[in-house]
Amino acid sequence: METNSPYGARLPNMASRQLTGLDLAAATYIRTRAAADKLTQTDLAERSGIPKSTLSRYWNGDRSMSLGDLSALINALGDDLADALVKIDGLRSDSEQDA
Repeated sequence: METNSPYGARLPNMASRQLTGLDLAAATYIRTRAAADKLTQTDLAERSGIPKSTLSRYWNGDRSMSLGDLSALINALGDDLADALVKIDGLRSDSEQDA
């Protein structure tokens, strides 16, 4: 992501970073589980206590999730944290093998 400087040049946004396979796997897991339960982003945001704007960035793979937010989302989906982390790690492994 880039930002405009007052001099007209586009500068890289130093706050952004490349997401890891684990970040993307966590986002995939949350989207897939929410869809299976027919939950919207608004539903999940309300259940988890995470602002919808933040959830949307996670959902779209635009932002890395903190462990606290990931835990809140997993709990909001009614899933066991340990089981979910194993599944997320499996999604990460699968996507890295496809690359």
